Amino acid sequence: MYLTTSLVALSTLFYQTLAAPNGAEIQKRASPPATTVVTTVVATITATSTLTSTTPSCAASTPIVKNGNFETGALAPWEITNVIPPLPAYAQYLSLGIQSPGYAGSEYAFVVTNDLASSYVEVDLSQTLTVCASTKYKFAAEYYQTGSDPETHVEVFVDEKLIAQSPSGQSTANKRDVNEIEKRASPTPAWTSLSGTFTASPSGTALLRVSFIATNYLTVQWGLDNVVVTPA
Repeated sequence: MYLTTSLVALSTLFYQTLAAPNGAEIQKRASPPATTVVTTVVATITATSTLTSTTPSCAASTPIVKNGNFETGALAPWEITNVIPPLPAYAQYLSLGIQSPGYAGSEYAFVVTNDLASSYVEVDLSQTLTVCASTKYKFAAEYYQTGSDPETHVEVFVDEKLIAQSPSGQSTANKRDVNEIEKRASPTPAWTSLSGTFTASPSGTALLRVSFIATNYLTVQWGLDNVVVTPA
């Protein structure tokens, strides 16, 4: 009886051991603490700043010379700024203004006719131009001059600086750096090109003056047409 009870107890213990291989008390393993991985992404932004130095642009209205071909039939905005001998005392000997025909079959040109027996005649035709400061420009025009005076010539000034002239009796030193055009003395007008260059002052304006000059007596005529100023 005692032996049977012991076997039953051992058998029960055996089956309990099979059900719990680690013994009656199984220790629960603690899970390792969770690890939080924080990834920091650093974005480097390179800002490129381009500084561009620009010069303020200038856009002078065109044409720079207004009514340069005189096709309006009027003189404005040109002005007669000087007449020697003065008008109207000698108006019967000296005529000036818009007449026909002009250059290359155009309708009008500016014409000066001198019949005055004088030792010196001068007529100045002027216009104030709007230009870009400190910019180089080219002047061009068509002109003719007829008569018996060997000293008849045309001079072109910008801001009182001589930039172009037809031949005259002036010295070579006075003609330096000036475009000279062969003078043609003929009973009929022979149109000739006249040109020169200038650099505008910082003011943004330029005073253009065309002077018609005779230094020896009478019967002289000049014509002027197609006056233009363009960037050089």
